[in-house]
Amino acid sequence: MKKTKSLFGRLFSLILCLMMFFDFNAMAQSSEEEIISLYRLSDKAVEFMREHNVDFSLFEGAEVYPEDHPTNYSRSIESLIMQSQAYGFTDEQISDYIKGLINTKPTIIGGPYDNTGRKKIIVPEYPFVINGVSIDYKDSQYPVISYNDITYFPMTWHYCRMLGVTTDWSMEKGLYITKEQSHAEPLEYDKADNKSEWNLYAVVPKYDIFVNGKKIDNNNQEYPVLNFRNVTYFPLTWDCITNELGWTYIFDTEKGIKIELQ
Repeated sequence: MKKTKSLFGRLFSLILCLMMFFDFNAMAQSSEEEIISLYRLSDKAVEFMREHNVDFSLFEGAEVYPEDHPTNYSRSIESLIMQSQAYGFTDEQISDYIKGLINTKPTIIGGPYDNTGRKKIIVPEYPFVINGVSIDYKDSQYPVISYNDITYFPMTWHYCRMLGVTTDWSMEKGLYITKEQSHAEPLEYDKADNKSEWNLYAVVPKYDIFVNGKKIDNNNQEYPVLNFRNVTYFPLTWDCITNELGWTYIFDTEKGIKIELQ
């Protein structure tokens, strides 16, 4: 009789543990789905986060509320995808990036209400040609931009390699840009809204930037390096582009800008 009671007691404990286990997993699954719904994360962003084991509970510390700006997080996470592939980010680095994104104030990831620390930019209308290839950038995720009447070039993996430059990104050390023998075919980036003024703000990056091994004193530049949609943008000034990277460029009000290797 005692053995029977003991056996029933063990079975009851086992069933209770199993119920608690399944309830816990159901709660975790529900919590993740609730976060995806609440912050309106796109399928592309969700797939990327799951692929790299990003904990969705990070969003509990979010600084920007989804009801105000529902697409900010998805847009920023999606813009990270190609950069992570180009620079070989680890899962830990990707989680750290997204955690930093979530804990960043709206002035950094883009909101229409506080312009402090941001630079108003425009997407120009003139043509843009790289090595004889016309780039249709006007509704691109990474367009050519203009700040203080100076054109800025997106230092993406493909654009740089089209012009014989390599980029190496380290979250600990910053961005390294080096003139080397490299090549890439033209790539059409995802589309983006480049007409809404609230969406067209860049920031001066806080990470270190090195060109051919030399650190840029970005805080004291008349035309500083900018960061727009998580991509570094270089000003098309003579010293930076011609002397350091070996590019030649011509600007014509009708024909636009042409950039080629020297």
